[in-house]
Amino acid sequence: MGAAILGRECSGNSRESRRERLTRIVLVTEKDLERFWSKVNKTSNCWLWTSTIVRDGYGTLVINGKLVKAHRFSFALASGDPGKLRVLHKCDSPSCVNPDHLFLGAVQTPEERFWSYVTKTPKCWEWTGVLNRKGYGQFTIGSRVILAHRYSYLNAYGNLGDLCVCHHCDNPKCVNPEHLFLDTRVKNNEDCANKGRVVKGSQVGSAKLTEQDVVAIREKYARGGVLQRVLAAEYGVCQQVISKILTRQGWKHV
Repeated sequence: MGAAILGRECSGNSRESRRERLTRIVLVTEKDLERFWSKVNKTSNCWLWTSTIVRDGYGTLVINGKLVKAHRFSFALASGDPGKLRVLHKCDSPSCVNPDHLFLGAVQTPEERFWSYVTKTPKCWEWTGVLNRKGYGQFTIGSRVILAHRYSYLNAYGNLGDLCVCHHCDNPKCVNPEHLFLDTRVKNNEDCANKGRVVKGSQVGSAKLTEQDVVAIREKYARGGVLQRVLAAEYGVCQQVISKILTRQGWKHV
C-alpha cells in the first residue's frame, strides 16, 4: 500500500508545543487519505469538514495516533509541509479544507490573533469568535480561556485584580476598552439585577424544572398527603430542591 510522509520531524521533546505536536512527522497511508476525504463535503465553493470540530471551529482528525488539524492536513497534501507557518483561510471558514482556499501566513502574537476576531463599528467593537452561554466572547491563550472583554481591558489598562470588567454599553460582545470599566462583583451583580439581565428559573441551562412545575409542586404539597421525597422522585430532583421550593429559598421569582 502506498504512503506519504507529512509534517516536520521533531526531536521527541516531551515539552513540545501543541503546534509542534500537530506538525510532527505523520505517516499517511492510502486508507488514511480515503478516510480523510470521506469526511469532506465538497460544495460549489468550500470543502467543509464534517467530522470532529474543535471550539475554534477547525476540523481535526487522528492520523497514526497523532492529532492533526484538517485544513493543515489538506494543505500539506496539496502543497507540502507548512512547517511552523500558519495555514490561513481566504474564505474565512475554519472548517473548510479546500486547498484553493488555503494560504500560508506568519505566526500571530496573541494580541494580533485577538483583534482578528473583532469587528469595529462606530460604537461597539464586537467579538466575532466563540461566545459563552451569556453572550460574552471567549479567547484562548494556550490552554487558558479568558473572557474577551477582560482581555481587552487588561491589554489596554493593565492589571484587573479581583474586580469585574463591566460594560457601559451593556453589550456583552463589545471589547471596546472605552466602553469597559472595573467594579466589584457585588456592584456588578446589583447592576445586572437592576437591568433585568439575571438568568432565573428555567432560563438557567442546567435547570430540570420549569416555573409550571414549581407551581404544581407547591400546590400538591399544600393539599397534603404527599412527602417531599415522593415529589422529588416524581420530578427527577433531590429532596433538598423540593424543600427549598416549598420554603421559597429557591425559585423565589415564582
